[in-house]
Amino acid sequence: MSSAQAASWDGLFAGRPAFVTDTSQPVRLAIVNNMTGVLPNSEINLRTLARRYNAVLLNIFLDWTDPASSAQRILDTLKAGSQALPDHPEIQHLNVVLIGFSAGAAGAAITASSPLLSNPDPTKAPQRVLAVAAFDELDQSPYLPPPWTPFLFLADTQSDVYGGLTRPVEDMTPVTNHDVFARQLAAQGRPITVMLQPGEWHGGSRYGWNHEISSRFFIFWTQEILKAALPATPPTTAPFLAPDWRTYAGAYRGTYDVALNTNTQPWGDDERMTNVVIAPKASYNDPRPYIWLPNQTVANFWKTYAQTGALPREAAAYSLFALYAFVRQGADAASQTAVDSPTTTAAPPTLPTPSYTSSCGFSSTGDANLIVNFDRAIASADAAVSGGILAGAPKVWANVLMVPLKRTVYSQQLTVQLTNITPIDGTAPLDLNVAAKYASPCP
Repeated sequence: MSSAQAASWDGLFAGRPAFVTDTSQPVRLAIVNNMTGVLPNSEINLRTLARRYNAVLLNIFLDWTDPASSAQRILDTLKAGSQALPDHPEIQHLNVVLIGFSAGAAGAAITASSPLLSNPDPTKAPQRVLAVAAFDELDQSPYLPPPWTPFLFLADTQSDVYGGLTRPVEDMTPVTNHDVFARQLAAQGRPITVMLQPGEWHGGSRYGWNHEISSRFFIFWTQEILKAALPATPPTTAPFLAPDWRTYAGAYRGTYDVALNTNTQPWGDDERMTNVVIAPKASYNDPRPYIWLPNQTVANFWKTYAQTGALPREAAAYSLFALYAFVRQGADAASQTAVDSPTTTAAPPTLPTPSYTSSCGFSSTGDANLIVNFDRAIASADAAVSGGILAGAPKVWANVLMVPLKRTVYSQQLTVQLTNITPIDGTAPLDLNVAAKYASPCP
């Protein structure tokens, strides 16, 4: 089948949700998702990563209390994938990237160390795990991946008991906070990267799950590891041997201080990284303990994010564009219509206006916020509202624009006119209209 006939595949492997970007090409790896409530093909950044490497995205429950069964579940699912797609015998032998959120992070990490996926001898098969990412939780041994496997800890701020850098590692004696513990792991030679996400609570930013910050850093970090570790042609008879990253010559080290209560956006009055330094592993001489970075590209990206709390755009050729928009009222995060992100260096396709549909998503008395996610960090924007009252000036948080709304009367439709949306990287501003409407009349 030619690339012009490429087709995605969406279905079940052994009863578990699976998504393949292009069935006309060999599948090159499996990304196993152990994050609550995120389907394989519903997260923009996971789809972006999958397209770049024609990965199969899988939802597989990884139990932190039973890593052997969890690892076997992965193997059984991959075998079922080759049976479901008989033109792809390589699926059965794919190497894997494991990701997890909260307790799912512990499940992903300990499963990665199962002998079914990682031989205790790093020179012997199987070595199927290419990388592990832990979102918002870092745990002590045995809930760690193999010491030679790249490990990303996405930390939240101090208000997050399980992921704040200055919060203690759960059940650890003597008491040690996540930051100190992570740097202790790096000092042992483990390839562990720590990134502090601007935010306030377990599972997302102060403005909700859809801030598109942590997962974008994850795909950037992961793709650099895959560039170095992933064969161009996947083996069809057995998995390849994942490398030992402890001896990788191109690695960098990064260090920082943790500052509290600086009242600096986008961190607010919470913890942040300051005095950030990066250097090649061979020439690192800062006296402070460090964390690991896979190469110079990631090191520069990490330093920019740590210092500014904003992720840069992915390609210079792109104009600013909106990913999606949704309305959030009170503690309820509404569903959103997603707009996919491009993956090539060509100009992005024409993107539809983000829209939101809700069953009585606004109330006659409560405030609401229109939240629009962009592909890069925003400096400022102006807003005007028809059919409702603007409750204040738009607020900017990294690549998120939040427009406060005050509802005084019921309305079947609301239009927000956004103008002069200005990215911090100096590219051209954007004007955008976002329409929100009821799915049915309010009672």
